[in-house]
Amino acid sequence: MEQKYNFQIHINEKVWLGCIVVFALVLRLLIGGCYYNGFDTVSYNIPWAEGVRQGLFNAYSHVESLNYPPLFPTLLFFISGPIHHAVEIQSGFLQMFWIKLIPILFDIGLVVLLYAIGKKYNQLCGIFLSTMWALNISTIFNCSFWGQTDSMLLFWIAAMFFAFQRKRPTLACIFFALGCLTKLQMAYLAPILLLELFLYYKPKVAFSAIGIGVGVGALGWLPFIIGSHNLLLPLNIYLGGFDEYNYINLNAFNLYGIGSNNWKPDSSPFFGSFTYQDWGTLVSVLLLIGIVFIYLYLRWQKRHIPAVLHATMFMNAIFLFSTKMHERYQIPVVILSLLCFVFCQNWKMFYGYLGVTAITFINQAAFLLKANFQGGFSTYFEFVQRVGSIFNLILFVYLLYLYVDFIFRPIEPNLPQQNKIL
Repeated sequence: MEQKYNFQIHINEKVWLGCIVVFALVLRLLIGGCYYNGFDTVSYNIPWAEGVRQGLFNAYSHVESLNYPPLFPTLLFFISGPIHHAVEIQSGFLQMFWIKLIPILFDIGLVVLLYAIGKKYNQLCGIFLSTMWALNISTIFNCSFWGQTDSMLLFWIAAMFFAFQRKRPTLACIFFALGCLTKLQMAYLAPILLLELFLYYKPKVAFSAIGIGVGVGALGWLPFIIGSHNLLLPLNIYLGGFDEYNYINLNAFNLYGIGSNNWKPDSSPFFGSFTYQDWGTLVSVLLLIGIVFIYLYLRWQKRHIPAVLHATMFMNAIFLFSTKMHERYQIPVVILSLLCFVFCQNWKMFYGYLGVTAITFINQAAFLLKANFQGGFSTYFEFVQRVGSIFNLILFVYLLYLYVDFIFRPIEPNLPQQNKIL
């Protein structure tokens, strides 16, 4: 006779979260230390750390290549000693470990933040979201293999839209300001922030929230403005960063990745005397007008959909159809699409998240491996870029369909009852 067992598992979500965090942290740190990225991490981030060690608030005066807003250089200051020691003893492992530590810790912070976001729905949702991020191959590659600071930006983006979802506009503005102190790319979300504030909150609340956000940003820049004796320092960094790469495409899987436009000057003619730079500007303006129109339409209909939906489509469209896009500029769409899944309670959005994760991983990996190893990676990069760009445009059509569907019908969770996690 077959023996039956009554075996049940009771999950303590805090213990489970702790296991996820430890696993994700150890995995990222081991990869980070063992993979030596001799590309821009060595030529930019480590010299920045050495530079801020000689003086933090005047760093923009004596560190020639420093072109990031002040949050990352400030955090580098606190680990500049170990980095300097690693350089002195010529330890590649320690150099990579320390220079990648900050983005890795922010990525782990996102694991915890996503648990907090999901837990507002139920405990299983919190564990599910944190696990999805702990195992996200795109962000693991970004912070551990590459050592980029995108996870810092993603953390503030997630916090900002969580604040909006909880109807905390002041907190949303604070997180937006912290994002702007991290990377210029956060500014792409300014239209969403302003439309959300002025169309769905009282003017007094909107202006107060914006004022506090501006104050946080000003306080973040003030010591560096004083130290560098340059009142226009923020403008120099933000505008200088935007104008630094005047090319049609910079290894990105977007519309221009299909043709031979990689590292081609955007001053090249698009049609007649109309240049690619003019075209990129026009596209950005049209997308801005489009998102304003959609917001006004929904307000006229007395309806509201999660702000993160607008942000997902806007950021994705900017990446796919505007010029000057790098291979990593689509990464914010990864966290935005995951938040769409949970805030809209729609499994179709989760499939979009998986698609964006795969595309951004391949885009990063194809370029970084080409930069570090050349050889076959260099030979086949153009082909991979073209194929990846085509798939990315197909994925955009899928996400656009979901977005339009949400705009023209009331939001209703469509998760099957037996599989519902939210």
